[in-house]
Amino acid sequence: MMRDVYSLRDQLNLLDYDSAITHEDFKAIFRRTKEKASFIFNGRNKVRTASVYRTSIPGYEDVRFVKVGSQLHYIDETGGTDDNSPADTQWLVDVLKAMPKASTEKEITIATHRRGFLGREDRVSTVTGTLSYLREYFGYTLECGRRKVNMDPKTGKSLVTALNNAKTNTARNGYSDTWFELVKTRTPKWQEIAGIDEYTKLAQAEQTCHTIEIGEKATGKEGVANTCPDGVQVFYGADDGSEDKTVSAEDFNRHFEITAMLNR
Repeated sequence: MMRDVYSLRDQLNLLDYDSAITHEDFKAIFRRTKEKASFIFNGRNKVRTASVYRTSIPGYEDVRFVKVGSQLHYIDETGGTDDNSPADTQWLVDVLKAMPKASTEKEITIATHRRGFLGREDRVSTVTGTLSYLREYFGYTLECGRRKVNMDPKTGKSLVTALNNAKTNTARNGYSDTWFELVKTRTPKWQEIAGIDEYTKLAQAEQTCHTIEIGEKATGKEGVANTCPDGVQVFYGADDGSEDKTVSAEDFNRHFEITAMLNR
């Protein structure tokens, strides 16, 4: 039995306030077929025809998807219409533009800070990309708070200023619990030493960085890590902490690699 299609979003890596997925994820999860479907878009009377996309995610193999511009919709099969009648569609998610494979633009990193409540620590996440990619990535934030906001920033610094102004504009009392900063990257001297292992890198990075992001070589899973008396604590971000674990220094060197560092 086919599941509620909207619940498919629970299995997607949602970005931009849970409204979009990357173009790479879209290509990996959905495939274009030779099928065609006629449908009504946004409840309007105009009938459109487009190629049908399918997914191999269990429980959703029979769902028909159509892409309208940057938006991915699913065809609502609950209306009971016959095969010759155009079907209604429901929005599922937006698809971000693909990052150019070859670009002369310099990549920058922006950190998003979210204030913790009830004694919890602030949460920090980062995203790296070219300026044009990041303008697209944060497009919803800019659009929501566009009043007196530079909608076409030309530098990383001006983009961060625009994002902070946009969040202030949408805050109830003028003080947002989310703010942005441009991450100034610096290559530590120890990183240039030949033959240094990942555990030593981690230990030395902790002297100047407050967040060290890591990747698991075998699975590609990403998280953050810090040293501890028993070796290395690895945190994957699950709310219940079910995936977190402690590994020895030897296992960390063998199975993990440092992917990013956020300076203090």
